[in-house]
Amino acid sequence: MARLLLAFVTVCVALVATGLWLVLQWRYEAAQPYAEPLPHQRRLMEERRSREASQATAEAEPGAPPPAATTAPAADVEAAPAEADTAIPPTATSAPAPVRLPDDPAIARAAARLAAARAVLASDPDHEPALRDEIAALTTLERWAELPDRLGRLANLRPDDADVRFDWAAALVHVRRYVEAVDVLERLIERRADDARAWFNLAVAHQAQGHLERARRAWDRAVALAPTPAARARRAEVLLDLGEWDAALEDLAAARTAAPDDPDLAANAALAHAQLGRFGAARDVLLGVLARRPQHVPTLNRLVRLAEDAAAATPDGDAAAEWRRAGRAWAERSLAVDADQPALREWLAAQPE
Repeated sequence: MARLLLAFVTVCVALVATGLWLVLQWRYEAAQPYAEPLPHQRRLMEERRSREASQATAEAEPGAPPPAATTAPAADVEAAPAEADTAIPPTATSAPAPVRLPDDPAIARAAARLAAARAVLASDPDHEPALRDEIAALTTLERWAELPDRLGRLANLRPDDADVRFDWAAALVHVRRYVEAVDVLERLIERRADDARAWFNLAVAHQAQGHLERARRAWDRAVALAPTPAARARRAEVLLDLGEWDAALEDLAAARTAAPDDPDLAANAALAHAQLGRFGAARDVLLGVLARRPQHVPTLNRLVRLAEDAAAATPDGDAAAEWRRAGRAWAERSLAVDADQPALREWLAAQPE
């Protein structure tokens, strides 16, 4: 009798569990299919723009590199590239990312959506609608580290979907898994050789690993397909590292037509001019930034370093003295804006009058 009762209870539990699973299964099968690119890359771009808008402008010493800068060979002033791990998104938006508060209802909904998706995936790991729901929820929750593997699973389920494979690679770049990103992107461009976005991200991944020649070839292809200011600015960074100063200046001139007030582009252009011995041209580029941003400490400090280099390279004593006077003046202006620069203060104190 006890055995019959136990068997009856077991069957009832199994029937209830099956019923719950079927309810969840019906919910996902009835969901609207995803017809547009996955949203996480748009959010990554918005996040980057929001972060860039709030970055501090002070530097600790003359010529100090910005975060994640790429240093040009044998250069005293560092190139100032964009973030190395920024991949081009499927679509772009100019709106900054909204501030996500812990009690944001969207966060609670995303957490519930994630839990529901994973309940289905626990019994059916290849359930595509549930997997897409999981990816969307992870994006809303900004759990970037978990996205690449989930996108990779989706890409394996849809081997012919190039857009999903592109998103997978972009997510890998964002979390700095560059080696894997290169593998995915190289297979992607075998099928879509004219995809400028894929070439852009491939160049980003190679550049982040210091593969300069490979990055150069990828940037050349990306620029040939879509000569956007962003692609030309990023190729210029590689050209600076390779010491191709004139070619870098051509790309920077094109990039600066779209962003004439960008101090990083100006800094890279000044670097190239200085390496060619055109100290006056380098000064004029940096002074153009100061005309619009007179208290920009990084630019003032780059001018200090430029003046020091120009004075050392100028055989004319009067011209060298003029450079030194200008350098002292720029250092004083920089300290007036940000007094907490002990290295710059020591440098200025050591300069002869």
